[in-house]
Amino acid sequence: MRRLLLTSETQTVFVRLRKSEYPLCVYRRSAARVRLMVKDIINLRINRFGVALQELGMYNRYADEMLKAFRTRTREPLVHELEQAIRKPDYAVYSSAKFCRINAF
Repeated sequence: MRRLLLTSETQTVFVRLRKSEYPLCVYRRSAARVRLMVKDIINLRINRFGVALQELGMYNRYADEMLKAFRTRTREPLVHELEQAIRKPDYAVYSSAKFCRINAF
């Protein structure tokens, strides 16, 4: 697997998560409750980014996957799950571009 390049801000967050002694406020809460807590923020960011309508589902699934990591993991396992979630949109874009290129011919 190729090395994941992270911004300095992301690396700072990961260092903070690794050293955190306490779980986050969403740890061990239900998926529905956590989704309600952050739904407006997620929708605002997705809409501000200008995501195409047909890609909204992919970004919402991505957000759900990240929320699941925050709900079920702490410290190093949380950082590992987040790194895996960060990789997926890049792979999905590559896969869909490859799929489109194959079907174009």
